[in-house]
Amino acid sequence: MVTIIIGHGIKLKGMTLKNKVFANGRIHGSANPDDTYETGYVAYTASPFDIKFYKEIEEGVQYHVQEFVHKGYLPISSCEGHYYDKQNMNWYIMLAFGGDDIQGRMYSVIKAMQDVPGINFEIREQVNNTNESIGKVVGIQDKKQEVEYMNNLFLKNYDDYRYLYISLFKKSNWLTRKLLLNYSKNKLLQIIKKDIADERIN
Repeated sequence: MVTIIIGHGIKLKGMTLKNKVFANGRIHGSANPDDTYETGYVAYTASPFDIKFYKEIEEGVQYHVQEFVHKGYLPISSCEGHYYDKQNMNWYIMLAFGGDDIQGRMYSVIKAMQDVPGINFEIREQVNNTNESIGKVVGIQDKKQEVEYMNNLFLKNYDDYRYLYISLFKKSNWLTRKLLLNYSKNKLLQIIKKDIADERIN
């Protein structure tokens, strides 16, 4: 389960960064640099309209997120992948979709990317929330509050949101991932640049 801290009353201008950049290259809001989903990993959402947004994105996924944002997509979470010691946190980006024909637009992205080796897609109705005051997962929040938060984050006025989770080698063995991860990342980046629809009209 992806854990995302949803803050309240976010101010997009001059927003203070809450995630931390750790020495191992990871960027998240947990207490320990090597935290996993099982040991209390959390990460704060950031608006792509904030001038410090890219300081919140790990290097190994930054170009992909940048191209999504350039085309008008709304990223809410991402990870460059961490596979050392006991960690197995796969590469992923999660996008929010609101407005008209959400399902059709999601499936258009899936169709364009479906042949990338190691690709995996999940469509989610809501995202997991974390209580910022106690730093613990508290489960799915009220849908109305979630929509209000996303509208505030993305400067939109949608009635609903759904989420597309795009990952690489989530269920693959280490050898397959090692051999193909960079190839798949490069192929996926080219698809984002050239083949997926421009979302700026939505």
